[in-house]
Amino acid sequence: MNLKLLIMALLLSAVALSTTLAQTSKPASKPTSQTSVEDAGETMKALRTAFEKKSMEVFGEFQKIRSTMSPEEMQAWVDKNRPKFAEVGVPLQKLILANPKHEQSQESLSWMMSRGQDDALGDWAVDQALAKYSDRKCAGDAFEVLQNDIRVKATKKLEQLAKSQNASQSVRALFALAGQLKARSKFVEAAPGFSGAQKKSIVKAFGQDELDAALKSDASKLVARSEATLLAVIAHPAAKSTKLNGQAIEALAQQQLDRMQSLTVGKMAPEITGADVDGAKFKLSDYRGKVVLLDFWGTW
Repeated sequence: MNLKLLIMALLLSAVALSTTLAQTSKPASKPTSQTSVEDAGETMKALRTAFEKKSMEVFGEFQKIRSTMSPEEMQAWVDKNRPKFAEVGVPLQKLILANPKHEQSQESLSWMMSRGQDDALGDWAVDQALAKYSDRKCAGDAFEVLQNDIRVKATKKLEQLAKSQNASQSVRALFALAGQLKARSKFVEAAPGFSGAQKKSIVKAFGQDELDAALKSDASKLVARSEATLLAVIAHPAAKSTKLNGQAIEALAQQQLDRMQSLTVGKMAPEITGADVDGAKFKLSDYRGKVVLLDFWGTW
């Protein structure tokens, strides 16, 4: 085949392909509203799945080369190669707003919180879940995200939610606030020892104001506030009737308070009884005033 005939054949193939694509791209009929809703749900799932797949691929590649990099090089590589959350978050946001009653909208909000809590879209998902789905699972997920968020911004949001006229939401916010203050105290306690690379990562994720606040805060005061907040939860009118994972928040708060008051560094150790290798009974208090090494072990 000479050159002219080859070019003509390629042109004819291109025309045929474009015609086929044009035909397949045209809908056979106008979709019903039910079909549109179902399509929206499938689209939300597909967006989340694609993001997770890409993230795993990037993580796999990172694992192969991380041993050859310095901390700064690793951070730069991750920043460059990880999937951009906005590329999936923005389409999901639009679909959620257009389909507020769809089950996948709630699933997507929970997913956005867990994948983007350091991003404006993650914050939006938290606000949306608490405002529009206060009695659904995604609202519970929002409280959990805020509880594990060590930013001052999360503290203020939970303090505001604790003032809600909705008694159940108020006590859940208080309970989450107690946990958030405790988590923040650990962050504050560790902050002075952060390396330069760690500080850069924190500033990139949370902002300079958050790092400055951590360096200026007193961890012991945050722990004291956490204990006081747990007492407020226990005394709350809705603490008995509001449940979390099948347990009354009052009981959960009491358990956490007991642990903080007895199982915290610097606190008096709780009594422990047992038997030594000869079978003689003993108590931890028998050794008061002495240095004691406790070795907890077991076999399976």
